[in-house]
Formats: sequence, C-alpha cells, structure tokens
Amino acid sequence: MSENPKRLIGAREVAEKLHIGRTKAYELIHELNLEMERKGCRTIPGRVSCELLDELYIKQKGGWK
Repeated sequence: MSENPKRLIGAREVAEKLHIGRTKAYELIHELNLEMERKGCRTIPGRVSCELLDELYIKQKGGWK
C-alpha cells in the first residue's frame, strides 16, 4: 500500500472522518468545491482536499485522537 496519504477524498471518507451520513458528506463536498471555485481553484466533483477538510472541520475543534 502507498505510504503517501490521499490528497483528495470522497464522500465515504468525509462521512467517516466527521461522523456524518454520506448524503450530508456529499452536500459538504459540494459547498466546499463551490467555495474553492469562487477563489479560482479547480475542483473535482465528488472529491475534496483532505487538507482543507482537516483545516476547516477538524483542527478548529481541537482535533481527534
């Protein structure tokens, strides 16, 4: 298996990280992708940057262990 962490993750991984349903994860990915597009970034539908997700939703809340 690759030692490099995934840079982009899908709804299943988002749902697992945030302990939410997959439908909500798809909605969240869509919102984050729209925000990134407004900033001039390119996005891939159904995928979100793992780094961005961690920065916005996990590190703010003190992280998880």
